[in-house]
Amino acid sequence: MASNSIGQYEFLVLDGFPYPPTEQIAKPTIRPGVDGMALWRTGKRGKPFTMRSKVDQTTMQVARSLFQDYGFFLPGANAVSLVQNDIHYDTEGWKVIVLDVKLVALYATAISIGGINAPVDPDPDASTAAAWMEADWTLIAV
Repeated sequence: MASNSIGQYEFLVLDGFPYPPTEQIAKPTIRPGVDGMALWRTGKRGKPFTMRSKVDQTTMQVARSLFQDYGFFLPGANAVSLVQNDIHYDTEGWKVIVLDVKLVALYATAISIGGINAPVDPDPDASTAAAWMEADWTLIAV
């Protein structure tokens, strides 16, 4: 199984496409009466992008607590590593800062086979059954 993570959090699936820091160019400078234009390079920087994480958990409560932990990544937090399908982007010289995390799906599953956090003996009771969680992460590369 491929490795997927944002910082310390691992996922079964991490969908989306990262946008690495790239050279930016300011708006062209055009002067009346002068042929041509001037372009100014303003340095490398990232643009915000969204990735969707999907992960199983042993219980609904554990899944909910994990989502609350994601809140520690709010703006101003340190840059963290991004790994998608075994590609470690920090080896390319950049990491990500988490700008926002939104819960997209959280539901109980009656049967879970495999996964990162699959229960040994899942309980069909929705309050203690295995759980599936999806979240949208807004990230920016630095």
